[in-house]
Amino acid sequence: MCSEMMRQFLLLITLFTFGITSAHAQTCTVTPPSSFNLGSVDVLTNSIMDVQTSININCSVMAGQEVRLCISMGDPNGENGSTRYLVNGTNKLYYDVFSDPGRTRRWGSWLNGVGSGHELVFTPSTSTYSTSVPIYARVFSGQQMTPTQNPSLIYTSTFTRNITNLYQHAQYTATGLDCSQLTAGGSAWAVPMTITASVLHKCIVSGGALNFGIVSSLNNRIDASTNISLICSNTLPYSIALDNGLNSASSTTRKMKSGSNTVDYSLFRDAGRTRNWGATIGVDTLGGVGTAVTTSIPIYGRVPAQSTPPAATYTDTVQITVTY
Repeated sequence: MCSEMMRQFLLLITLFTFGITSAHAQTCTVTPPSSFNLGSVDVLTNSIMDVQTSININCSVMAGQEVRLCISMGDPNGENGSTRYLVNGTNKLYYDVFSDPGRTRRWGSWLNGVGSGHELVFTPSTSTYSTSVPIYARVFSGQQMTPTQNPSLIYTSTFTRNITNLYQHAQYTATGLDCSQLTAGGSAWAVPMTITASVLHKCIVSGGALNFGIVSSLNNRIDASTNISLICSNTLPYSIALDNGLNSASSTTRKMKSGSNTVDYSLFRDAGRTRNWGATIGVDTLGGVGTAVTTSIPIYGRVPAQSTPPAATYTDTVQITVTY
């Protein structure tokens, strides 16, 4: 009887030892970068921006046994499968992460009921297995209205280490379960991952030609106007300055020139020609706040009455400077 009891005891020990080995043999650790910087985003160009990073995979497994690793990435702002976004206060910058370089397969989660994560299947030749898996990110176009400021505005979002954001399951494929069926026995990624991007501040200006026309006399003043085109990042304050031109030391009386002869003229910020347009910020420049929409800004010119110089074409070049 004692001998029979001993055999049963040894049998129980054998089964218990096998159970420990099986559970331990499929442990994987997923380590993302703690910070994934999408870079400086120029939303005024209205173009997509693609960047990528990678996560590190380290597994303790059984050699020769095929393993399925199911890597889930959730929605930190409650996007529920729709386009993810970074935030700065109430402002949003839309982006997403994908498991393929073509950015067609959104990297989601099997655990939150929307989309699917990334599946990695491998057969290790030893009891340890290490690799890296790329994460492909895209900042979307059509976001010209995204607010910024000087010098830029930082947008962030953090994937925390929990079952709804960063989670993974590892199992031997022989169990027959696929990734969508795994709900227990997983673990959080090794560290949280914060995604950041900075939205650049920027203004683009293009000038026009101001033509006072063909005249035979300067006995009476001559008025003319033109427009410059300006687009600045949304919410970005700016100031437009006009220099003195090529032929004058003053912004109040600029000079068009032909040879040694000149014609005086002035430029103004208002149609009544009372507010001179110069280059001293806060004094005689034109200020505004960007709206991410191209704006036509008028420049009003006047040639005052003066002595008529010899007949010729008189010209000047004025530099436009936008400070922001």
